[in-house]
Amino acid sequence: MKILVTGAFGPYKALTERFPTVTFDYAQDEKAAVLRPEIYDGLICNALLSYHDAAAFTNLKFVQLTAAGYDRVPKEQLQSRGVRVYNAGDAYASPMAEATLWGILTLYRKGKAFLASAQNHAWEKQRGLCELSGKRVCVLGCGNYGRACARVLAAFGCFVIGVNRDGAAEAGFDRIYAFDRMIEAVADADIVICALPLTKQTRGVLNAKMLAACKKGCVLVNLSRGSVLCEQDMIAALQSGKLGGAVLDVFEQEPLPATSALWEMENVIITPHNAYAGDGVAQRLLEIVSRNLEGEMANA
Repeated sequence: MKILVTGAFGPYKALTERFPTVTFDYAQDEKAAVLRPEIYDGLICNALLSYHDAAAFTNLKFVQLTAAGYDRVPKEQLQSRGVRVYNAGDAYASPMAEATLWGILTLYRKGKAFLASAQNHAWEKQRGLCELSGKRVCVLGCGNYGRACARVLAAFGCFVIGVNRDGAAEAGFDRIYAFDRMIEAVADADIVICALPLTKQTRGVLNAKMLAACKKGCVLVNLSRGSVLCEQDMIAALQSGKLGGAVLDVFEQEPLPATSALWEMENVIITPHNAYAGDGVAQRLLEIVSRNLEGEMANA
């Protein structure tokens, strides 16, 4: 078995040590030309197939993504050829849930103001701080990240609503709505967390109509994909006071342009597509990839 691994997969050396009978090639840059793509049985990558024609990999049996989302790979085209496509499972769920909690608490506890006071050596109290306990949270998407958010926020005494494809019950959520009832689901939420994958159905779903349905003063969190959210509609909702704040790690254009109005907003927390990072990610990803590779070898 011959596998091409790109620089998107961090624990490359550990993987080669676990599978000494597999031939691995390594390509740091996913945009660089792939010589003889027809020789590979498998790919371990992130956006490689966004830059190269999947049809050129004529011997491909599987693609292992290092991302949780499938939006950077022609999944349907590959599966129609019998190519199995795996994602990163729950590798990033914990750090993303923690980043979500950190962002919400930074807004609720006025973290920016306290940090500014400390930097100025100023003893300044803040009033009007919010508590998580008793808040109503709506999590859009009940995948690994969404479920991790539900666990964390339930521990703080939140009532957690989930939105999934068909409204089927999900463990860890107090109530579930189907995707086509999303407007109803967000209506009374103090916090709305977007944990949706980017698909044709979800692109731009958080638009002016959806934001108008949100409770006044609601906090919006988007750590999933920037294109799920209509950025200008969100900016308008923040400027009008409809939204009380936002926690944002992903954007329609990355890096976020220096001219964006979001940079200057006191009630917006911005991180540079970094929420997935954590010191346990590499090991979890190694275990996920190893299990899938063992399955591929057993079926070879």
